[in-house]
Parts: sequence; structure tokens; C-alpha cells
Amino acid sequence: MRVLGFLMILSLLLACSAGVLAKQYIPEADDFESYALGTYFTTVTASPPSPASDAWGDSATYAAGLRYNIVETAELDGNPANQVVHIVDVPDATTKNCHLRTNFWPASPWQTSGIFQVTMDVKPLQDNGPFKITMTNGPDWTSGGNWLCAIGFGSTTGNTFFPGITTPGARLFVQRTTTTAWDETGFSYSANTWYTVKFIVDVDLKKFQIFFGPHGGALSEITSGPTPWITGAATPPTAFGGMIVATSNKANEGAELLLDNVLESRIPQSRIVWDGFARADNWQLGTTEDPNHYTWENGYNSVAYIAGKEMVFGAIAQSSDGAFLNNYAPAGVDISARVRSIGGSGAGIAYRKDPTKEAGNPGFGYRLFWTQDGTSVKLSYQWYGTDYSSTTYTPATPIDWTVPHTVRIRAVGSSHKVWLDGNLIIDWTDTNRLSGGHVVFYRVLSEYHVDDFVMLDASTPVSSVAGAKAQNVGTDVTLSGSGMHVVGAFDGYFYLEDDDRAAGIKVVST
Repeated sequence: MRVLGFLMILSLLLACSAGVLAKQYIPEADDFESYALGTYFTTVTASPPSPASDAWGDSATYAAGLRYNIVETAELDGNPANQVVHIVDVPDATTKNCHLRTNFWPASPWQTSGIFQVTMDVKPLQDNGPFKITMTNGPDWTSGGNWLCAIGFGSTTGNTFFPGITTPGARLFVQRTTTTAWDETGFSYSANTWYTVKFIVDVDLKKFQIFFGPHGGALSEITSGPTPWITGAATPPTAFGGMIVATSNKANEGAELLLDNVLESRIPQSRIVWDGFARADNWQLGTTEDPNHYTWENGYNSVAYIAGKEMVFGAIAQSSDGAFLNNYAPAGVDISARVRSIGGSGAGIAYRKDPTKEAGNPGFGYRLFWTQDGTSVKLSYQWYGTDYSSTTYTPATPIDWTVPHTVRIRAVGSSHKVWLDGNLIIDWTDTNRLSGGHVVFYRVLSEYHVDDFVMLDASTPVSSVAGAKAQNVGTDVTLSGSGMHVVGAFDGYFYLEDDDRAAGIKVVST
């Protein structure tokens, strides 16, 4: 059970009538421990059950024994007294369903900028009882179907709740592009098992990612990198407001599930870099679109430019030229980009490239390279262009790099992982370079197109020396806080202590 007791659940008390949705909200998180057992989440005013909650709400479809949300106990992390919400929708002949809704902020203007992470623990109680979890547009929960994104669980025979999904089973689906289109993800689940779902909502780029996995275990991305928000509604979404869990509204379909540990947080902007290259064609690469506005620079014979809202390396026989992100070089990184290459030998992405060496040269750090014939993807540590260590992924069938693919690289400490279109293809441990460096996009004789670049500083944020020293050996940390001071400075190093002098470290400067 995650401890969220420090968060106070606030209430927004607005009058409502049957069929009218109240403006419930929770600030940041809810682990449902603050509610009395037996609390119902409902906005129905015609003799609703009591007690009732005003932090979460349901639409006016409550029906005793058929459709309701109630706080109960369910074991999680070894705690049999752990409190959850039990969402119940018993199949019947009506087209009503069960909703559980909240906003993460109490009022407009909602969130029109920033990047947010929303996680929750979910336990489906049926193999194929259809339900979905959506991120909502401002205060609008279902108006015109204008939500941002959604994950779907389960499908029944003849299901019409998830259009496009035709076979039954305990599988996961993602809603993309329109509110009437669902796609298979290749992921499945088992009933009566706790899972964690994570949404990344990018309000600036209007894109999302969804991750899924066993509670307490590793999460896998079920989207293929940053994915555009749903745009098929009459009024496309423009802001981020909250979330909704909804069971099927089709006759004779229902679902049961448990929900716990809902947590919303803003990813600090200083730790996120993104660029969709949505600017006028120019030989100057310009700056990233995030508020930090880091500068792209050409280096080492590079001739990259902006064209068609992409960063493009043109169709000339140029070998190993690179464009790099200047003034930003974290050690722990999570990078994703949508890429394609045409002709030539291939292209790639370098990271932790030594910034003191030739600008844009990918041969001084870690270098991911795919061959244009699609037969291999190689990750190596290079120094002066020579491999000192490497690992190679060989696909069963050649990859067509002339069409866009999402490549994601996550490097934290000695761990290096690479995903291609959401599938993990490289999981490698190497310690040749643990310090930070530049990110470089480069090509070898190929035409190369880059779009939808996102990079997260994957180091662990800490606010004190004691916090830094509490991390496991090899953990990348970002140390930032006001309760520290330098107690001695010398040639090449200095000593840093917390103000209470309980912890101190020697910092070697280079």
C-alpha cells in the first residue's frame, strides 16, 4: 500500500440535481483511506445511499445491486485492511453503465500547459468485463466524447463498447485518433490480479503515453511513444482536467473492478525537453519547444535543417554528421523520437557523448545505429569511433526504416534499454561512461528525418545531501534544495553539507 496520508482530500460543494454532474475533485492523489467504509461515490440526489462522497462522483445511473461505487477493503501489499473503491456494474437489459469520476483541479482554466503523470492501481475482477479509463478534457467528462486518451480492458462476444475490437478476451486496448476507434495492444491481463496503469499527458504537444504492468513490478509501454490526443470529437480537447472510469454502456454487458492509489503529478519542466519541430522551414535548427528552449546545433560536417515540421538531414552523401542538443547533458536519460531514414548505410542516436570532444561527433559515447537494410540495430560504447563494448539486436524480418518508427532509449546508471515501436529490443549493462553528455542525431550516407523528440532527465531528484546518500550505489541523482551550504572549497573539489550538519559529501569538480 503506498502511503499517501499526507495529502488532504478537499471538497468542492456544488449544488446538483439528478442527471447533473457535480464538480468533484481531488488535489493530486487519493488512496481512499480517509473515507468511512461503505461510502458511496454518487451524485444522485433522489435518496442516494449514505454516507456519500463529494471528492468523487458518478453519473445518475446508480441502481442498488446493479450499478454503484463503494469503499471496501481489499488486500494489497500484505495489508488486508487496505481500502479501495469497488466499482460494480451487473449486466442487465438497460444501456446504463457505472462511472467513477474526478477532477485533479478545482476550477478553470484547468491545465493548458505542462506534462503530467497519472498512476493508479487496478484489479479487474472479470476476464472480459469491458471498462475503460480516460483522461478528460478540462471539466468535460463525456461531452461529445471529447476526452484526451483512454485504455480499455476486456471484451465480450459481440462487444460494441470498443468499436473495432471483435473477439472476446482479457486484453488491453488503446483509443487513438477518434472516440470511435480502438486498437489492440498485444497486452493481456488476468482477473483478480493487481496492476498499475500510468498515463503521461503532454498538454503542450497534445500527446500521451500509456504504461501497464503488475503492481510493484516493471511497467511496459502499450503505446508506441508519444501519441496524438483523440481528435474525433465535435470539439477537440484543449486542456487536461481529470479522469473517469466507465464500464460498458451496452445492454447485457457489465464489469467489476477495484481501484486504488490514484496519483497525479506534474513532471517538472526543467527535467523535460521536447520538440515537435513545428516551426517554419529554416536552415537554422532553432530551439526546443519546451519552456527551457535548449538550442539545437549542427556539428561535425552536419547540414541538418527544419523542413515540413521535421529535423531533416538531406539526401546527400554525408557520413556521420550529427545535430546535437546544446547546454543540456544529463547522465540519466529517457529519450524517444519518431524517425525514418532513406538510402545510404543507416542512421542513429548517440547519448552521453563527451561534450569536450568534437561537436556532434557520435564516436565519443554511446551510439545506437540501425543499418538501412533493416537487419540489425547496434548499441555500442565508442571512443574515437572505435567500439569498446557493444550489443546487437537482429530482427526476425528486416525493418523498413523508410517508414516512421518510434525509437526510445532509457539509460540510467549502467542500465541501457532500447525500445522499437514499444517493444523492448535491447537490455544491456555497460559501465564505460556513467557521466552525462550530449544527445546527437546522426546519419551515415542516409537521408534522415526526426520528429516528436522527447527527453526526460531520468535521474532521481533529491533535496538534501542526506537524501542523495540514501540512494543505492550507481543511482543518478539531481540534487537541488535550499537547506545546504558549501563548507570548504579547494582546487578540484569542495565539501557540501546539509544545514543541520547531519550529512555531508565531497564533490569533485571537473
